[in-house]
Amino acid sequence: MLSTGKNWVPEAANSTLTQMFEDWDGDGPVSRSWDILQEGYLCCGIEDAYDWQNDSPQFLDYAAHQHVNITAELIYPDSCCEIGSRYKNCGLVENGNYEWGCLYGVTEYALYQALIAGGIICVISGMEFISITWTFVFGAAQPVETPYKLYQ
Repeated sequence: MLSTGKNWVPEAANSTLTQMFEDWDGDGPVSRSWDILQEGYLCCGIEDAYDWQNDSPQFLDYAAHQHVNITAELIYPDSCCEIGSRYKNCGLVENGNYEWGCLYGVTEYALYQALIAGGIICVISGMEFISITWTFVFGAAQPVETPYKLYQ
């Protein structure tokens, strides 16, 4: 049963990241979420940094309105810049980004959490089974006084 989680977790992670990617909003809450994700997982985009340049018209529009001379061959948000070279608009003026996307890390984390939840459910179910079995086996061994016997 737990192995079936491997099928839906990557799909759910990909769907969520794709929706967040499409909703990227410059300086809004979705872009801040992307910044936190990319800085935390040391990743860039969904599959790789090219996602920002090839699949995000919102980011390209945002980049075009920044007061900086865009000189990088590949542009991406500042949160994609490696820790040692991160500054305002670093993703627009130099190349030095994380080479891998966030999908793998997010999928692994979600799968890990799903397996933990499944394990906890199995332990609780096992305890309930033992409790019910214990009650059935030892509770039935003692006869119960019925009201009929009390009045004889």
